[in-house]
Amino acid sequence: MIKINLIQDFFEGKIKLWKSFWIAGELIYGFLLLVLLQIDKYLSSELSERSNYLSIFNLNNLSVISKLFLILITIFISIGVWRSAENYRGSIFIILFVFIYYGYRVSSLVLLF
Repeated sequence: MIKINLIQDFFEGKIKLWKSFWIAGELIYGFLLLVLLQIDKYLSSELSERSNYLSIFNLNNLSVISKLFLILITIFISIGVWRSAENYRGSIFIILFVFIYYGYRVSSLVLLF
């Protein structure tokens, strides 16, 4: 029950900005991205036969399901951090940095297709 409230609070922007940005936006997102790349590599026989290395940042060869999952996770985390930035009562430069950073992250999803 507490995990559902934590996820809901994050999505509504009730978590502090530094926690949203660094923990959810960078640490958890990066971990999920690495896990997604490795799962997709081992489930896709074509990719796993061609390479035996850690396929970091090779998003062009992802399956459609992995791309959709990546899009959903990116949008979910971006909305949570964006809303935390809207509720932040500090420097306008930090807020602008977060808006530009996550605007770029979401707009770069176009490169998947």
